[in-house]
Amino acid sequence: MPRSNAMLAQTSPRDWPPISCNARRPRIFLYPPKLPPFQTLDDWRWPHLRKLFRALGHASPGHCADYFFLSNQVPKSTASTVEMFSGLAQKWPWWNLTLGRRRHLLLSPCDHGPGDCMYSRQLYLKPCSPAVPKEINPKHPQRELVFLMASGAPQHWTFFRRGLDVRLPQDHAHECGPFCGISGRGQGAADPRKESFRAHAAVVRRNSPWAMVERGEAAAATAALRKQRPLRFFFAGKCTGARAHELRAHAARPRWLIHDTKGADVFNRSRAVGAAAGIDMEDPEWFVKAMASSDFCFSPLGQTQGDSDRYLPAVLYGCIPVFPLPGEALPFEDVLDWNETAVRLTAEQIPRMHEVLDAIPHAQLVRMRRRMREIYRPLLWSSAHGSYLGEPGGTDATSDAFATLMASLRARLPAGSGSRWCDTEDGCASSPAPPPTKDPLCDLEAARGPKRTLG
Repeated sequence: MPRSNAMLAQTSPRDWPPISCNARRPRIFLYPPKLPPFQTLDDWRWPHLRKLFRALGHASPGHCADYFFLSNQVPKSTASTVEMFSGLAQKWPWWNLTLGRRRHLLLSPCDHGPGDCMYSRQLYLKPCSPAVPKEINPKHPQRELVFLMASGAPQHWTFFRRGLDVRLPQDHAHECGPFCGISGRGQGAADPRKESFRAHAAVVRRNSPWAMVERGEAAAATAALRKQRPLRFFFAGKCTGARAHELRAHAARPRWLIHDTKGADVFNRSRAVGAAAGIDMEDPEWFVKAMASSDFCFSPLGQTQGDSDRYLPAVLYGCIPVFPLPGEALPFEDVLDWNETAVRLTAEQIPRMHEVLDAIPHAQLVRMRRRMREIYRPLLWSSAHGSYLGEPGGTDATSDAFATLMASLRARLPAGSGSRWCDTEDGCASSPAPPPTKDPLCDLEAARGPKRTLG
């Protein structure tokens, strides 16, 4: 008779029954979508991940799993999050078995990752809250929990940690994902069967050099990438706060199209700059055409210091993204080479950003554009939604964002090993494993509920 998770949690892996490990690597154990005390999950930014793990053969029993996936839960509550992990550690053996190995993945789809999702921001007012164990405390330097999130900011309530967390690229349903700036974006765009997806993808294809590549038009794509573009720099959005400080000083520069959607004084100049570049800002596709006509596209943090998102449409149109946040991690940067495809600024360089960009000669600019060919497919969720540019989509997608996520997780596994407690591919019961820890997960006196222990 199969043993329950509770029984497994009380026994050594050496005593578990043999089980076949057939899933593709990395193998992912999927915890139930809803975990007590929460009653609702909300994987709103990447709702397709769970389906992809199963559909593409990575879902695995916990005995053989390399990683353990958890969905975002609502409403957010630090106390409920602590209670959820405490209950999880009692019901399943996987948390205890993987302590010290950083194998639990929590999808954190909010703009600031755990700064908005599941955890209350009061948590961050102290260096280490005694109510939250270090293993799941987003700010603690000894955190074990891996966040899958949209932001790579090491601060601003996000606390992304290189080598631990994974920054995912935006889905097209996000307002500045692949369909950023396209009129009507977001209305039914999440469903590739709807006409809006096809219509929006058609706009991207009309303006992207990579659509030429996908159509086999190599000569046309090469000519487009070598072409002198009429605009040097482009940004459109609300110019407020730090963003206004960064951009206002550059608004009067020739060939710099900075469009302030708040309607400030930069707005009138942006129309003139656009017209000089052949861009009619009454055209529903003006935003897309501006990116496709620019050398550099600004990709700052969001209005409330959330994720920087304009890098994705910039890459699709061959516009080199400019990241002004020092220390920001870029999407999948552990497996994608951004060094030759983006410009990263230091704090001292922002006031003289024009000098930094003007120092890049056209030949280098062309090389940077051409290197984008290596990263545009890995930033698109083609396996979930279908083709954006003519690249393989659905189950035929082999180099999209999901495949890149799997490559990133696979690269973290020890070379030549099975799962952490399963050294052979055929079975786990005879494999040596570290004994489960019995240390308390946390002190819940400052949170809620009784004190719980692992295992």
